[in-house]
Amino acid sequence: MIFNSLIIGDVSSLDYGIYITGESVFDAPEREVEFVEIPGRNGALILDKGHFKNVEVTYPAGTFAETQEEFRRKLGQFRNAVLAQRGYQKLTDTYHPDEYRLASVAKGFEVDATHMNTAGEFDLTFNCKPQRFLTAGEDLVTVTTSGSSVYNPTHFGSQPLLMAEGYGTIGFNGYEIDIANETFGDIELLKENTKTGYSIDESYTYSADMYNSTDTATIGFLRFRCDVKLSQPVRSGSASISSYTGTQPHAFAEPTPSSGSYTLRTDIIYDTLSWTVGSGLASSTAIVNVTVTHMDNTTETVSLTVSFNVTEQNGNGNFHASASAVTSGTLSVAVTRNAIIAHSTKSVLGNPTYIDCELGEAYMIKNGEAISLNRYIDLGSDLPTLASGNNTITFSNTITSLKIVPRWWRI
Repeated sequence: MIFNSLIIGDVSSLDYGIYITGESVFDAPEREVEFVEIPGRNGALILDKGHFKNVEVTYPAGTFAETQEEFRRKLGQFRNAVLAQRGYQKLTDTYHPDEYRLASVAKGFEVDATHMNTAGEFDLTFNCKPQRFLTAGEDLVTVTTSGSSVYNPTHFGSQPLLMAEGYGTIGFNGYEIDIANETFGDIELLKENTKTGYSIDESYTYSADMYNSTDTATIGFLRFRCDVKLSQPVRSGSASISSYTGTQPHAFAEPTPSSGSYTLRTDIIYDTLSWTVGSGLASSTAIVNVTVTHMDNTTETVSLTVSFNVTEQNGNGNFHASASAVTSGTLSVAVTRNAIIAHSTKSVLGNPTYIDCELGEAYMIKNGEAISLNRYIDLGSDLPTLASGNNTITFSNTITSLKIVPRWWRI
């Protein structure tokens, strides 16, 4: 004997020993129309509201077991698994292996137990959307050439799920979907900060999917403040920059004598420091020689070297700032910088961008979550539909292909 079965959501009746018959699964839904009688006019005016009503589908079902305990267990587990589901679920049955419905449980279980409570019959009733969706309509169709045709084998227009990369206009069956070219703009890679110490390391992470490889990151202000302890007192105002090398450095030095301590403070400043994001590295080194005059009129030259290095790998980077001095005294370093900003030229659109023509929603998937893109994508006043028969698919600008889940359906 062949037993028929169904699957609602992730619950299979076979897993619980529940079998069905399908006397009412072949019914068709009712079209939503209104017949209006007009005085003085023969016949009725038909107001077609352009859609079908939901339909109730009932499956007579049953199960049997060798013992009452097994019967109660199987039926109870199935009942709880089915009733725990909420909203519309995918419903398939063995009568129609090439299609499925979207259904929700409409009624509770009323079991007619027989054979000393080892067998029973009951109805499984679902409130279903009117469409019978074709399983073939879930197959992905890829269009690689603008102007190609996609054939709808049914009598009804379908509202597909589209997947595209880039920006431009998608068109079919008289509809146009405009995808705007929006970029992330300025991205803060690292916040403003001041750190002290002989060697400064800062770890940071930024998302590689927010920039293109040609984007530039910039520090608007970078200062290395170096304090060198001198062994002898110096004349006030006698410090001078004798020479320096490096990319755009400005150096300022001033000795600050005090009781028991003589400190030479040197600021080495970069107005800007830029590099290409994702390029792998950036570095700059400045060497500043400061000459001071002691109280006995002898002179001493202090050489300070500071460096700033960036290394990157797969969107992760490490800043390394260090300083050294050719002097018998001790050295302390304070590094001050503005926020590190990258100007992104990359589109905010995901790869791919999903456009659901049934829900009127556009989104991308990031870290497992759907992020709305409705502000960047115009679906038009009517939701796009793939008509019965041939549909010419067009796309433009940076969109080079289109993937379609057509969602064919019938009644």
